[in-house]
Amino acid sequence: MMSASKYYILKLHPHQQGTQLKMLTLFTSIALIVAPLLYGLLQIIFTFDVILYGCALGCVVALMIQRKIDK
Repeated sequence: MMSASKYYILKLHPHQQGTQLKMLTLFTSIALIVAPLLYGLLQIIFTFDVILYGCALGCVVALMIQRKIDK
């Protein structure tokens, strides 16, 4: 999520460093608030193993997207 946020912020505001940092901070703050709520909701619906596999899959997908963006 951090890599995607940074990529989109750089595309939206390529020359304004202050704006990039503010937007990155905003996305990070939102992620810190939403992630525990989302995890709690998923834990009610699914078992812990399914959530753990989903998080691992999400990390692999994010890594693949980051590598594709860097090329």
